[in-house]
Amino acid sequence: MSPFFILLPLFPLLFFPSVSRRISRTVVYRSVVLMAVLLLLLGGAYWYYPGYCAGRARHAFFEQNLPAALGWIDRGEATGLRRPEFAFLRARYFRKRSRFPEMAHQLQVAKALGYDEYVLQREQWLALAQSGKMDELEKHFAELLQNGEELSEVCDAYIRGCILQYRIDEAFQLLAKWESDIPGDPQAPFLKGRLLEHVSDMEGAEKAFRKSLELSPRYAAAAYNLARILVIKQKYEQAIHYYELSNRLMKVKQPGLIGIAECYLQLQQYEKAREYLDRCEEEDEKELEDAYRYLGDPVVKAKAKYFVVNGKLELAMGHYPKAVQYYEQAIAIDPYDWEARYSYSIALKRVGRDKEAAQEAEKVTEANKALAKTDVLIDKLRKNPADVESRYQVGLLILKYISESQGLTWLRSVLKYDPHHEATLEILRKYELSINSP
Repeated sequence: MSPFFILLPLFPLLFFPSVSRRISRTVVYRSVVLMAVLLLLLGGAYWYYPGYCAGRARHAFFEQNLPAALGWIDRGEATGLRRPEFAFLRARYFRKRSRFPEMAHQLQVAKALGYDEYVLQREQWLALAQSGKMDELEKHFAELLQNGEELSEVCDAYIRGCILQYRIDEAFQLLAKWESDIPGDPQAPFLKGRLLEHVSDMEGAEKAFRKSLELSPRYAAAAYNLARILVIKQKYEQAIHYYELSNRLMKVKQPGLIGIAECYLQLQQYEKAREYLDRCEEEDEKELEDAYRYLGDPVVKAKAKYFVVNGKLELAMGHYPKAVQYYEQAIAIDPYDWEARYSYSIALKRVGRDKEAAQEAEKVTEANKALAKTDVLIDKLRKNPADVESRYQVGLLILKYISESQGLTWLRSVLKYDPHHEATLEILRKYELSINSP
């Protein structure tokens, strides 16, 4: 509402002098003063509100409540004030969603509007680090820690990069400092849960995700990952509860619905599983990818999961032709899902396609042998992260049998220890990768 509406009570005094004569000068004076004070308050609130929105957005980022952060950015930006800061905050939102082209555009907008170029450069270092390219952040890491500049954001990006490069001990050391310096930060236990999962400590991972959720009850990714760990531990009823919580906090519902369906499948409640799978309406592909990245699921494997769980359900119910169809769709999306391939071979055998079933089973056997080698090599790297040859071999095996993107990230990590490793450089050149861009 326009502030000028406050002046309406004064209009009779302005246009009807006879009325004003019957009102004492004291009343008129007090009315004018009151209106002036109210106008000043409204004006002050108008100028203060964008700063309030920016502060709320930053707090929402700290709590890992990205939808709330985006809402505060939208509200603050709508005022037309503090535009450089809101361009920067929107860039941060996109970085946290791993949407790097949109992030880069918003950083350019913030720069053109005069935002601090060092802060913009730092955000670019964080983006590179969280995608596994650590060089730039490492150069400035000690300086950033010493100055205490956005410690939570810096530690978050650095540890994510360490996880991608399998520098697990280094990540644990930084986590200990982070938790000590900022004990109320929900992101520290969340990443601790991811790290503990990497070293197969599911009890520790469950506790860490629970702590993250206690610190930030609206952290959807903490609820989702806690549910996923509970599924691994076969605590299906508890997992359903946390998948439902995650869904209440998420705009995109498919990940949680598939998780719940898988729980009911394991509980042999097939009709309930089918009910939840049927609720997985088609969602915008970009938003779905966005959601899976936020939750921490590899996008390709996550997108295939709908078909995998459908295939499991049809196989369990003895509907073998349907199971074959679902598994074919899953493998077309994610050729590296060896568990799905194994189930696919069973479904093929059930429908009499024995030759194809044998071929698929052979592929699974080959992959399992290769992945057993990976486990041995990773054990070596736990003892000596600088073992370049083991790191290179792990990269090759992951590239061939698990994930192209993860394999290439592992191979990039070889260059940290041997920048001139020719075999690695040749593979990266083959994939036409820019080592220095996100």
